Amino acid sequence: MREFIKLKTNFISKNLSQLIHPPVSNLRPIDGIRAIATLSVVLFHVAWYLGFYMPTQQFSDFLNHRLLILISQGHYGMDAFFVISGFLITRLLIKEYQESGTIDLKRFYFRRMLRIFPAYFTVLFIFASFFHPHCPNIWANILQVNNFLPMKNQCMGWTWSLAIECQFYFFAPFIISFFIRAKKIRFVLFTGSVAVLILISAYVVLRYQLYLNYSIHPTFNQKGFESFYDLFHDKTYTRIGPIVWGVIAAFLYHDTPIVRQWIKSKLVLWGSLVFAACCFWYSIFSIRVTNLDAVPNLSKIIFFISCHFVFSLGVALLMFLMLTASAKASKIISNFFSHIFWYPFAQLSYSVFLIHPIIISTCYDNRFFQAPTSIFVLLIQATFFILASFLLALPLYILIEKQFMDVRR
Repeated sequence: MREFIKLKTNFISKNLSQLIHPPVSNLRPIDGIRAIATLSVVLFHVAWYLGFYMPTQQFSDFLNHRLLILISQGHYGMDAFFVISGFLITRLLIKEYQESGTIDLKRFYFRRMLRIFPAYFTVLFIFASFFHPHCPNIWANILQVNNFLPMKNQCMGWTWSLAIECQFYFFAPFIISFFIRAKKIRFVLFTGSVAVLILISAYVVLRYQLYLNYSIHPTFNQKGFESFYDLFHDKTYTRIGPIVWGVIAAFLYHDTPIVRQWIKSKLVLWGSLVFAACCFWYSIFSIRVTNLDAVPNLSKIIFFISCHFVFSLGVALLMFLMLTASAKASKIISNFFSHIFWYPFAQLSYSVFLIHPIIISTCYDNRFFQAPTSIFVLLIQATFFILASFLLALPLYILIEKQFMDVRR
């Protein structure tokens, strides 16, 4: 018994040690982006779930408070995840192709399955068994097509983004290998891909007039919220743009020495950083989506079509600059995102993503917390949910996710 306890203690201490001691890597800035994206999504869901537990006007006042603008826009964290996924998967496939001249499909799919499914199916089983026993459409989660169901029929509705990523992973080896071979027309292909996706988003927004009845939460306008969610928000063809930016960033990172030489210019570097900042400002601050009554229809149309493309372009550009530029300004930003502080948050991000909505909704459903009456109380509750999400993600990470990640190696 003593040996068993010692063995388990060593097992836990080893995994905790690996969680706070990052390996040497030139991709460390991505840890910071992933960690901040995770925190922003958790904070957004804390604020979003409140809409079901407090008076509508009070909820509206909270969302429009100047201190909560960033929290109410935390859904952009999913776009950052998409950019990272597109970049890392493309980088992995390019590297394999350069080393072996081919892509091992069986190995790729096997590694992706070990990375995603063990933790996902564990949480899905727990959710369907204890928290939401009536999940008739759980088959869609298993097949990773749940984002094509109406929102009200989805099981673990927040995993729509994971379905989009898995759909990308399924086709990625074929798409990336095609882009690798089509070097002479790659720029045209990238430009055409982005243009087509923008046109698809424009068609959906205009065809269904989503700009007229948009609502960030069903408590304000149930029909408007469901229409936007079901037709635009969680659909692969309207949300895969950030992944494409990640793919483009990976090819630039690997394949284009001219671009690396080009960004050595201080003027180009500072111009790129200012452009990335403008992308973030446009998406987060230019239009307050919690109060669209005074916004002209044309402005709303342009914004809904472009906001996710523009934000994720900023993320991809910032990530590329941090990974390639050597100027002082870029290094300062890179050092901030590369700081060891972010590493544990980044490592736990997937497990936190899977469980945090369950924690938030369970606490409010069972009246562990009352709806906050002030911004200060809300921030205290949000801090609790962040800590609880990461602490409860630890067992899932150590016992499930990390073990299968090690098997991949």
